[in-house]
Amino acid sequence: MKKFICLLVGCTLTGLHSVQAADTAATPSAFQLSIELRDGSHVVGQTVEDTLSLHSASMGDMKLSWSGIRSIEYASDTGPAKLTATNGDTFVVQLTADTLPVQTGFGKTELPVKLIRGIKVTSPAKSSAPAESGWRLTIALRDGSQIIGKGQDDALNFHSATMGDLKLTWAGIRSIEYASANSDTARLTATNNDVYEVQFAAPAVTLETGMGKTELPVNLIRSIKVSAMGGAGGGLPSGLVALWSGEGDGNDSVGGNNGVLHGDVSFAPGKVGQAFAFNGINAYVEVPSSANLKFSDAFTVEAWVNFNTHIGSSSATIAAKGQDTESVMDWMMGIRSDHLEMAVNAGGSWQGGDCVGTLTPGVWYHVAMTYDGSSFRGYVNGVLDHTFPVSGTVRATDYSLRIGAYAPVNGTQSKCFFPGQVDELAIYNRALSADEIQDTYAAQK
Repeated sequence: MKKFICLLVGCTLTGLHSVQAADTAATPSAFQLSIELRDGSHVVGQTVEDTLSLHSASMGDMKLSWSGIRSIEYASDTGPAKLTATNGDTFVVQLTADTLPVQTGFGKTELPVKLIRGIKVTSPAKSSAPAESGWRLTIALRDGSQIIGKGQDDALNFHSATMGDLKLTWAGIRSIEYASANSDTARLTATNNDVYEVQFAAPAVTLETGMGKTELPVNLIRSIKVSAMGGAGGGLPSGLVALWSGEGDGNDSVGGNNGVLHGDVSFAPGKVGQAFAFNGINAYVEVPSSANLKFSDAFTVEAWVNFNTHIGSSSATIAAKGQDTESVMDWMMGIRSDHLEMAVNAGGSWQGGDCVGTLTPGVWYHVAMTYDGSSFRGYVNGVLDHTFPVSGTVRATDYSLRIGAYAPVNGTQSKCFFPGQVDELAIYNRALSADEIQDTYAAQK
């Protein structure tokens, strides 16, 4: 077995099959791969082939462009991997080839798949895609995968035991949910709040995803959430840089800002799939700082929250970025005295406060805060609750972001741990409008 010393990343690799450096080199537009091996080594290289062949038990054989892949991660040394697409889709997959060709600092290498623990994909620079209209579908599959795409059918046909045959457009549908994995009858909630028990008349739903037009069999679907599209390419909202959904891990399905679980973090049914469940004592998720989590003039933070006890004058932190004291904090959002609390370090000072509306323990709320450089706004359930007169440049530190705690945990000192559930925590690099906040709330409530 050959051994190579990778001077580019300073690691020792074993089990690689060398190919002469004169072979096909990666083009300037190739995607960079950061590959973690099962022995703890690390390989950095560029893609050689345009596509990657995969197999999914749910979707069958797939061939994805590297431009459509954000990460591939194995949970253990055996079994399939979780693939996260750039549009937020997730699949349980197996790589069909035995090796992965990579162009590294020591030439083209055929890296055995069995050595790989995870792959992070970085895209080459490209221009922004134009905005796209339509209906964004967030589809949870029965095997735990998730697909995000644009609905292609003008109308869908259903049958209801009480209402007979129904024909509805995506504009008239808010959600479709099956009560169990074995059920063939779903609960359809219309945008006017009508509710029907229905069965799909067609065997498949047609949607446009990052891998092209797809006919998704109805018997694979667990639920569908429908929202108006405000972004590009597969329906991700414009400016969305991170999304932590709490689907059994601390992973970010949009920006690759994966978090580390600390304390007794668990997971429970949320507003969309699962949610983070924090005990209010020692549980939180820590996310290392990155360029796409630092803002100077505008940003938005939104989430679904459900706290399980009355909150006193000490905050229960939903999310915060920065260090221990206000002077080295970027921002925070939490609950204090049963009110939404929010603050930002802008214009050289820590500014913000408590919103007006009183929140009740044991109830799910959609909360959001936006900063546009001249005002700081807090929203509850899609409605503006309070505006703070804040202006100036946001302090953008290199400190971590935390979900469920205010600052790094030192000894037994309280760090404003959150007692309850947090779901679909999203961060944008712009201030969402009031209509956009309302659309998100309406699509997921």
